[in-house]
Amino acid sequence: MVTPDEAAQLFQVSTRTIYRRIENGRLHFTETEKGFSLVCLKSLETNSNSNNGYPEEAITRQGFFRTRVKQMLKRR
Repeated sequence: MVTPDEAAQLFQVSTRTIYRRIENGRLHFTETEKGFSLVCLKSLETNSNSNNGYPEEAITRQGFFRTRVKQMLKRR
């Protein structure tokens, strides 16, 4: 599970896009006791529908996800 902001960074979309997908039922999520939303990574993988300029070999579900996580971690 990741925050909506982290999900947006991973898939290079706006945070609002993540919330829209949650509202439309395209992404699974949960809310913490404090009211924060957390998005399911598996549903993010399933709903990523474009390669966003990445090489074709990185676009398998696992390959795409691993590539994006590595890039996000490098920025921290």
